[in-house]
Amino acid sequence: MAVVAVGLACRPSSVAVVSPGHLLVCCDQVIEEVLLASSGLQPNGPLLQSIGFIPFDWITPGGLGDTTAHDPNYFYQVSKVPFGGTLPVMVNFLRAGLDGASYYQVRVDGNLRTDQFHTAKWEGTKYAPATFGTQAVNGNPGFYPVPSVSDLMLYMQPLPGCYLDSTNLTSAQLHTITVDFFDVNGAPKESATPLKIFVDNNPCSVSLSMAAIGSNSATTGCGYLQYNPANKLTDHVTIAYAAGHPEGFATWAFSLTKAGSQISGVGGAVPSGAQFDDTVSNLLGNCTVAAFAAGVYVWATANTGWGRCSQYDRSAGEAFALAP
Repeated sequence: MAVVAVGLACRPSSVAVVSPGHLLVCCDQVIEEVLLASSGLQPNGPLLQSIGFIPFDWITPGGLGDTTAHDPNYFYQVSKVPFGGTLPVMVNFLRAGLDGASYYQVRVDGNLRTDQFHTAKWEGTKYAPATFGTQAVNGNPGFYPVPSVSDLMLYMQPLPGCYLDSTNLTSAQLHTITVDFFDVNGAPKESATPLKIFVDNNPCSVSLSMAAIGSNSATTGCGYLQYNPANKLTDHVTIAYAAGHPEGFATWAFSLTKAGSQISGVGGAVPSGAQFDDTVSNLLGNCTVAAFAAGVYVWATANTGWGRCSQYDRSAGEAFALAP
């Protein structure tokens, strides 16, 4: 469920759709007007609406998505994230149709896109598979059809104008998306305001050393890290770890768990090169032999506009036991 309006007057009870993207909400003593900034069905809205749930004008001059800075109550919260993966380029089909456009083309850095994607369309009693792809018009390739106004709401919503595969774009770089509209004969009609986005499909990196006491590390196949009971107050267990991302678009966390209870947990923004360090005595507590699990996880912040690109996360983990 998505929250589309917050901060309404007391006891909102019903809503009426005046027009696509324009709502009237009946409250206790007033009627609130709500304009859905993220709706792709605004007859007077921009032709290039958004990348997924991130409105075009909430993308920074540096090409990063940032809804938090504009509205901390917006249902889709991201803060200065790059774009990656497959991007839903949201086109304002209602305005395009009302303006008389029959086709549109999507270009990135001037290069024509022909990304094909699948959706579903209502056929009276059920949804049936539907494919969105380009076609030739008067011998010229790369034209997507603009759904008619009467057909528009029959498609599974939200309906992107293009599922743009950004993995074939250069990472760590700004790219410009343009959408141009054409009449039934393929003649130019109007164009959306160009949109610059920062694309980064770089994966994270992570490393984790075996737990060690001095030069003695838990490298045996059984995973035991031997300690000298006479030195457990002064000997230290160390675990080195590192988390990174080529452009710094990631966060990380390190944890050390003993018998199901976390005894250490730190994290933050990359890069990080650090070392866990504590005495054998502190780790053992009341135990003579104790089992541990250590792990580090790095989360990429790259976003499709509909979700985080978790395919670029990286992690490492290990288990060991302190024994005399």
